[in-house]
Amino acid sequence: MLVEVDGLPALCVNLNCDYKYVEATPLITAQSYDRSTEELVVDGTSLPTTGFTLSFGGATCDSTQPSAFTATRITCTLENAPRAGS
Repeated sequence: MLVEVDGLPALCVNLNCDYKYVEATPLITAQSYDRSTEELVVDGTSLPTTGFTLSFGGATCDSTQPSAFTATRITCTLENAPRAGS
């Protein structure tokens, strides 16, 4: 029997499906910020699509704001301009 878990194939022999599902850890591979639009873009793998808040220089955006969230890219508009500091 062939099954899929989160789109990943698994094989069950004799209907004995014994596997352990481990959720992938998010990995950020790049980020960019556009000062003119306050838009923050984070690229990576296994990124969350709900239930999170991003913070950049004290400015935030979260998954409840109208933005674009996928498992490979988060694009959101910060609530205010980030602050520079040490």
